[in-house]
Amino acid sequence: MITKKDVKDIVLEATDTILEGVQTMFDEHNVTNNKSFANVESKIDTLSVRMDKVEDQLDGIKADISTAPTREEVNRLKSRMDKFALS
Repeated sequence: MITKKDVKDIVLEATDTILEGVQTMFDEHNVTNNKSFANVESKIDTLSVRMDKVEDQLDGIKADISTAPTREEVNRLKSRMDKFALS
């Protein structure tokens, strides 16, 4: 005859087995996630470095542009040169 203790032991053993299986699934999932996150972090680092380079290039372009005369300055100079040429 099956006693109450036997049923309890069977249920506890089944529960432990299920929980061990679930824990194994979580562990495997964590390994997969860690690899994926490491890959994403690596890509973010690479993009960050590239963005820094682009920002440096933009700063250089801005510096080059700031030393170039404006369209208005060029037109004024052209006008003065035209007057000089006509004299």
